Amino acid sequence: MRFSRKTYPYLFLVLGIFAQSGCTNTIAVKPDIASDNIKVKVLEPKVITEYSKNVNAEKEGVDPSNHETARTEWNYGIVPELGFKILKEEKVGNEYKVDLKITSVDLNLGLPIRLLISDRAPPDVVEHENGHIEICRRIYANAKEYGIQCSKKALGKVFSGMNADKKVAISQALRTAGQEIASPYRGLTAGNAKQVSDQYDYICQHSKEKLPVDKVIEMSFSEIQRQNQKTSKE
Repeated sequence: MRFSRKTYPYLFLVLGIFAQSGCTNTIAVKPDIASDNIKVKVLEPKVITEYSKNVNAEKEGVDPSNHETARTEWNYGIVPELGFKILKEEKVGNEYKVDLKITSVDLNLGLPIRLLISDRAPPDVVEHENGHIEICRRIYANAKEYGIQCSKKALGKVFSGMNADKKVAISQALRTAGQEIASPYRGLTAGNAKQVSDQYDYICQHSKEKLPVDKVIEMSFSEIQRQNQKTSKE
């Protein structure tokens, strides 16, 4: 996470958003999307395939969702650059207390995906893992909207930090602000991806017939939506 303010030295921190569930495309940058003092830059998903050997993937009847044969890992990355204004500085004992207001948010969003798979994996295993990748892509299609939505939670809000070093106090306040953006974004992306992917695996493991991957994906999204709607009403 990177924070900046014109009248203050740059402070650098990094906050990674990770999740689990795992081909390389060229990274491309879409045009910036602005909403008031919020800008979002979305990188194209980057998929990398890594092959392994000797995991007995060639055995007959292997479960396509068996993670010993193959697995997919993803990372909904979010790097906020926060503009801020210091509203109040005071000495409390031997420490500095700083109150600052977030004046702008620039987000850089990414989705690196890693597919780890046996070099002898049968076609249905490859197809299954590509289903996980498609789930991640579908959720990431809303990343810009989610980023703006979550940034509004911090924009204009006052955050505080306290430390014997004033720079560290500022860093603490900004970290809190960054987490206020990153945490809900993580829930909307990585959290949702895990729910849908778990449901996807469940259907594949318990279905009495082999269903097309696209159909299972749709069923998984629909079921998680139903569960979440039910939970929100309780």
